[in-house]
Amino acid sequence: MRTAIKTALSCSAVFFTILATSSVQAADTKPVIGFSVPALQNPFWRSFADFGEAAAKDLGADTVVLDADQSDAKQLADIEGLIAQGVGCIVVTPNTSAIAKGLLSKAEAAQIPMVFAERWPGFGPAEYEGKSYAGFIGVDNKLAGYNIAKALYDAGVREIVAIGGVPGGAVADERSAGLHQFLSEHADMKLLQELRNGELRQDGYTDAQNFLSALPGPAFAGMWTYNDDTALGAIKAFKDAGVNDKIKVASMDLIPETVEAIKAGEALYSTGGQWAESGEAALMCYDALNGKVNNPAVHEISIPGVTKDNVDAYAAQFIDATPQYDWKALSQVYNTDAKTTDFVIAVK
Repeated sequence: MRTAIKTALSCSAVFFTILATSSVQAADTKPVIGFSVPALQNPFWRSFADFGEAAAKDLGADTVVLDADQSDAKQLADIEGLIAQGVGCIVVTPNTSAIAKGLLSKAEAAQIPMVFAERWPGFGPAEYEGKSYAGFIGVDNKLAGYNIAKALYDAGVREIVAIGGVPGGAVADERSAGLHQFLSEHADMKLLQELRNGELRQDGYTDAQNFLSALPGPAFAGMWTYNDDTALGAIKAFKDAGVNDKIKVASMDLIPETVEAIKAGEALYSTGGQWAESGEAALMCYDALNGKVNNPAVHEISIPGVTKDNVDAYAAQFIDATPQYDWKALSQVYNTDAKTTDFVIAVK
């Protein structure tokens, strides 16, 4: 946990009260929350956007969702576009951490709050001198990367390959750090090759083909994978090559197709469900728009790990049905005792 930055926003509640009353949105219209996500063609981000929109609707807010298409330049332009449309708050997942301050500076210039979600921007609200940084919600991605490796190890795998996200993104770097921490603590597990270029399914398919070519046999028994979409691409490549029964695949996000792959024995493990954090991000925006200071401003949620042992329970709660939250009960606007840490993601 980032205990050093788990403090309340340095700005005062007065600032957000001003935002709530002087916003471009008139008092008799619904507030509008903008969402900017890295890649809507990735099923995780589609689920993230859909769930955030539903939560905002429950709170009485409208939404605008824009796809950065994995481009820093487009995301910066999209934030400008959202501001021009008159949104009252923005939920953003930075395409890379390098542009996080640039994104926030645009919100600052427009005097509207911004909530970072899923990808840590590299700094917390307490380290920021402006007034628009309303909070962050995400997971401990280093721990997640560690647990993906642990799942392979616990299944008896000792030789692995890995597909990571593009360097420079906080999530990709933190998950990779978790993998390498596990390897440093378990000298009998060997990483034979690692590629850091994954985000989409085609990346996983191509990388898996390259691993099979470079390490014939295959010479590895497991694959650590940055996210589910690349994992599914890799699984298809292994099936096409007739070796899927020889390679255990572990990943992160728990999108529906991966849940089915776990049920079918094609995937070993995934951790996630964190697409639901978009609902809390929308709530944090909503509270900021109504003059509330998120407490705490930084919330790193715990997420479940799923194998064949608990996949049915996870599917029943997160796939076959939509997780249910009482967003008004979690909002300081309706419940003065509410805290951001009241929001949890767990298999019941």
